[in-house]
Amino acid sequence: MTSEQGGTGSASPTRDELIAELLSLPAAVGQAYHGATDHVEHRLGSEEHYDQWLSAALGIAGASFRAWEAAAEYVRSSPAVLDALERPQEANTWYESGRALSAHSAALASSFFRASAGFLERRDVERLPAWISAAETLFHGTWKSGALAARFFEVSPGLLDHVRLSDLATFANFLDHVAQHSSELAEECLTMAPDSLPYVDDETIDTYLELLDETANRNWKYAKETQRAAAVALPRIARSERQRFLTFAINLAEDGGKRYLSFLAEGSRAVSDLPLHMHRQALDDFEVLCGLSEEAAVEFLRAAPHVLERIDDDNLVRWFQEGVTMLERNEAAGIAFFKLESARGEALIQELSATVSLEDVAPILQMYARGLTGGDMQLRPTPELANRSIGWATEDRASTDGTNVFLPPEIALFETKDDNFGWFKVLCTHQTGHLEFDSFTFNFDRAGNIFPLTRPALAARIAEQNEGAAPRDPVAAAPNPEMTGVTTAVLSDYERFFDLFPERRLASDLFAALEDARVDHLVRLHYRGLRPAYGMVQAAAVIGRPAPQQLPLRMALVELLIRMTLLEGDQKIPVPQSLRDVVERMAVILARLRHDEATVEDSAEATVILYRLLINVPNTMPQPDLDWEDMDLDELGGEAAQGLQEADSAQMGGEEFVPGSGTEQDVPYQSPQDVDYRGDFKPELVQTIANLRKGQQRAEDSVQAPQLTEEMVRQLLEKSAEIDLSSVVEGDIDDPSGLFISSLMSEAIEGPDAEFNDEMGEVGSGGGDGEESEESLEEQEQTALYDEWDFVALDYKPAWCRVRESTMQEGSAEFYEQTIERHAGLINEVRRQFEMMVPETYRKEKRLTDGEEFDLDAVIDAIVQRRAGATPDDKVYWRRNKTERDVAVIFLLDMSASTAEAIEERSDFDDDDEDIPDDPRQYLFWLRSRREQQKRSYLRIIDLEKESTVLLIRALETIGDQYGIYGFSGYGRENVEFYSVKGLEEQFSDRVAKRIDGITPLHATRMGPAIRHATAKLDDVSAKTKVLFLISDGRPQDRGYSREGAEKEYAVHDTHDALVQAKAKGIIPFLLTVDRAGHDYMKEMCGDLPYEVLADIELLPKRLPQLYSRLTL
Repeated sequence: MTSEQGGTGSASPTRDELIAELLSLPAAVGQAYHGATDHVEHRLGSEEHYDQWLSAALGIAGASFRAWEAAAEYVRSSPAVLDALERPQEANTWYESGRALSAHSAALASSFFRASAGFLERRDVERLPAWISAAETLFHGTWKSGALAARFFEVSPGLLDHVRLSDLATFANFLDHVAQHSSELAEECLTMAPDSLPYVDDETIDTYLELLDETANRNWKYAKETQRAAAVALPRIARSERQRFLTFAINLAEDGGKRYLSFLAEGSRAVSDLPLHMHRQALDDFEVLCGLSEEAAVEFLRAAPHVLERIDDDNLVRWFQEGVTMLERNEAAGIAFFKLESARGEALIQELSATVSLEDVAPILQMYARGLTGGDMQLRPTPELANRSIGWATEDRASTDGTNVFLPPEIALFETKDDNFGWFKVLCTHQTGHLEFDSFTFNFDRAGNIFPLTRPALAARIAEQNEGAAPRDPVAAAPNPEMTGVTTAVLSDYERFFDLFPERRLASDLFAALEDARVDHLVRLHYRGLRPAYGMVQAAAVIGRPAPQQLPLRMALVELLIRMTLLEGDQKIPVPQSLRDVVERMAVILARLRHDEATVEDSAEATVILYRLLINVPNTMPQPDLDWEDMDLDELGGEAAQGLQEADSAQMGGEEFVPGSGTEQDVPYQSPQDVDYRGDFKPELVQTIANLRKGQQRAEDSVQAPQLTEEMVRQLLEKSAEIDLSSVVEGDIDDPSGLFISSLMSEAIEGPDAEFNDEMGEVGSGGGDGEESEESLEEQEQTALYDEWDFVALDYKPAWCRVRESTMQEGSAEFYEQTIERHAGLINEVRRQFEMMVPETYRKEKRLTDGEEFDLDAVIDAIVQRRAGATPDDKVYWRRNKTERDVAVIFLLDMSASTAEAIEERSDFDDDDEDIPDDPRQYLFWLRSRREQQKRSYLRIIDLEKESTVLLIRALETIGDQYGIYGFSGYGRENVEFYSVKGLEEQFSDRVAKRIDGITPLHATRMGPAIRHATAKLDDVSAKTKVLFLISDGRPQDRGYSREGAEKEYAVHDTHDALVQAKAKGIIPFLLTVDRAGHDYMKEMCGDLPYEVLADIELLPKRLPQLYSRLTL
C-alpha cells in the first residue's frame, strides 16, 4: 500500500498526523477506525504496513465527492479482508481496485469494500479485477446503473459457491441487457439469482446462460420468468438430458412468444412424471414433432404421462406414431390428437389400454346391479362419496351408502381388459350383495337362522354388571316414552350391537370379515357364472398381505380369519401351534356361517363368539421359538374339528367378555390391512344415515320426529370405529365435526340421490347437479347464480353457486320482547348514541374551487404539477357543508351448525343436591333428563347474534337508516341458503320480530356467494353510504369449498374476492368474527378491508352498535 499524502519533496507525515487527519473526517470514519485498528495492526505485523494502511484510507477519502463513505467501508472491512488474504502485502491490489472505483462512485466503492471479504474467501486476490470488471459492465454513470452494480457486488460472492467467475461475468452481461429496458427487472433477476443458480449444474450452466441471453435479446419482459422456470425445470429432467432440454427451449425462444415458457414449466413437469428411463425417448419424440409442429410437440409432452397411466411403454410408441401420421396429414387434427381432444386418439388409447373406466362400463354394470338388488339404485364413482364428508374418506375403494353403489373411476390391476372388467364385476357384485342379502337391515333383537340369539341377554347382563353407572346397552334401560325418539333417531341397531364390546374396533373388524365372508358365499352360490372371476380376485387379494408371523398374536388371528375367508379349502395358512385350538374354533364358526340360510344376525352372533375367543389372547409379538405349521383349510374345518361342530356355539368362545389379563408387552390393537375388492364396509354409519332419512320423512309427514343434535353426533364420532374424522374432513378445518354434522343433515334433508344424475337419464330425488361436477349450474326460479373464484386457476368458475333466497320462518315474538326487557339499560344507552347521529351534520368537503380555507393536500399537488410542467388543478379549497344522513346497510348473520356451540353455563348443577338413582334403568332416565335441563340452560353463539340483532333494530329505527337483516347457511355449491329476516325495502313489523326467533343453526358456511348476493341487493339501492356487515363464528367451510387442492385456502380466497367485489361497487364491507383464532385467517381473507376479531363473544351485543356507528359516521 503506497501513501499519496503530502506534496512533492515534503517529508512523509507521521503516524500521529495520519491518525489525526483520518479522525478529522466525518464521524463514521473515526468509528470504523477505532473498531478496526487493533486487529489491523496485529494482522499487518509492521509499522510500515500499518502506516501505509492509514495512508490508503486517506487516499480513498480524497478520491471523489463523499468518498469518505468509501473510506469508512474500507477501514471497517479491513480486518475481515486481511483475514481472508494469505499475505498482508496482497491488500495493495484490493486497495488500488477500490480507490479506482471510488474515483467514479463512492457508493459503488463502498459496496465493493463491503463485499470483498466474501469474494476473497472463495477466490484468490488475482481474480479481483475480473470480478470488478463484471460489476463495471453494469455501471454506466447513472444512479440506477450504479445501484445495480452495487447490488451485484453484494450478491455475487455467494453465487461463486455454485458457478464459475466467468459464468458470473456472462450473467452480468445478461443483467446489463435487461437493464437497458428495465433496471427494476434487472435487479429482480439479480435478487433471484441465489435461489435459481444453485439448481444449475456445471454441465448445463453454459446452456442455461445462453437461454437467458436469448431471452434478454428477444423477450426481455420474460427474463425473470425464464430465469426461474429454467432453474426449476432442470432437476426434473434426467441429468444426461438437461442440456438438450434447454437447447429445445432456446430454439423455441428464438421464435418469439411465450411457448418456450410453457415448455420449461409444463414440459419439465410432464417429463418428470415419466419414468426416468423414458426421458430420452420423450425428448426424441419431442424433437421429431418440433420439425412438424412446435405446438403439437409441447402438447405431446403434456399428454404423455396421462397416456402412460392407461397404456404401457410399447403401446405409447404406437400411439405416438399414429399421432405423427395424423399430424403429417392434417396439422389441426394432429394437435387435437396430442391434446387428447381427438375421438380417434381416445379410441386408439382404449384399444391399446387394459384399463377399464367406470364411465365406459357404468351403463352395463348399473343394469346388472339393479337386476341383482331389484331396486332403483345408482352407480357412482367413489370420489363423490368421499367428497360428501359423511364418513367415507378413501377415494379408491368401493362401497355403498345403503342406497347407491360406489366404484373406483377406473381399474388397471390386470394385463387384459377382460380381467379388469371381471374385477369391476366382482366389486359391484360384492357391494350389491350387501344390499341384496340385507347387511344393513340388522335388527339387534332378531334371531338368525344358524346361531342362537344371545345379544339381548348379553346386554342385560352387562347392564347388571355396570350397576350404579349408565348401562352400556340401551335395551337394558327402562324405556322412557319422552326419550325413545331421541335414541332411535340416531342410534342404529349396529351401534347398540357394537356398544356391547369393550374393544369396539376388534369387534368391528371381526364382524366386517364375517359378514363379507357370508356375502361372498351367497354371491358365489347364487351367481355361479361369477365364480371364475371371484376366484381370481380373491387369490389376488391375498398377495401382499402381511405375514401373520410378523404380527402381534391377536392381530395375527384376525389376519388368519381374513385369509380363511379368501382362500379355497385345499390352500394352506400358517397356524401357531400354541393357538391351534383357537384357530380351529374360528374355522368351525366360519364354516357354519357359510350356510345358504345364514343372515346378518348370524354374522353378529359369530362375532360375539370369536370376540370371546380372541379377547383372551394377548396382543404381544410372538416369541421367536413359537412353532408355526402350514395347515390345509380343509383340515382345519374338517375332521380335526368334527368334535367341535356339535358343540354349543354360544359357549365356544368361553364366558369371558372383557379383555384378558394383558402384559406390559401388549401393543395397541390395529385394524388389519384392507381387502381391496371388499371395499369400505360401514354398516353402523349406513344404518345411522338411514335412520336420519326416516326421521326426516316423519317430520315431513307432520309426525313428531326427534332432531339430530351436535351432542348425538359427537357421541357417535367418539365411539364408532368406522369414522376417522381427520381423514373424512381434509385440511385444517376449525370444527370438523360441524362440517360432518352439516353433511349428515344434508343427507337427511335431500336423500341419498340429491347430488347424483343417473347415466341412464333418470334424475335422483334431489334433482341437483353433483357437488363435484365440473359443469356450471342452470337457472332455476327464485334462485340466483354466482361465479366462484378459483385462486389456483386464477379464474372464475362461471355460474358455480346457486343461492336460494327465502323468508325466514316465523317463530314467537317472545324472544324479541324478552331481549328488550333483559337489555333495557343497554338499549337506552345505544339509542342515545344513535340519536346523536340523527341531526344534519357538517361534513368537510375537499378540493373545491372556493371555500373557507386552503386544502393543504390539494395545494401541494398543484405545486408539484406546476413544477412538472403540467396545468395545476385549481380546486385547492375546502369548506364545511350540511349533509343529510343517507345510509343503507345489510347485516349478514352466519347460521352455520357451529353457531350452536355453547358460550357459558347459565346455571350450575350440583350433584350433591340431587338424589341419584341406584337402579341402572332409573339412572339412565335421570341422566337423560338432566342433560336436557342443561341443554336448555346454556347460551349459544346464535343466541348472541339474535340478541345483537334486536338491539340494532331498536337503534336503527331511531335514526331511520335503511337496513336489511339476512342469514345464510347451506350444504354445497348448489344449495346456498339465504334467509330474509327483514328485507332492505321492508318496514319493521311484528312479523319481523317473530322471524328473529326463527334464526337457528343449520349447515355449513359458504361465505362467497352469500356476500355476492348481499352485494347485489345493496348495489340496487340508491344511498350515499352502503355497508355490508357480516357476523361469523369461524372460517368459511362447506362441501367442495374447503376440500379443494389448497384445502382451506380455496374458501378464504373466494371470500376475499367477494369482499373486493363489494368494495369495487362502493360498498363498505366489514367482517366481525367471534372466533378467537380469527387472526390466523382474517388478515388473508380481508386484506386491507376492515375487520375485527372479538375475543369476548359476550360483548357482541354491545360492540355491534359501536362498530356500526363508527362505520357510518
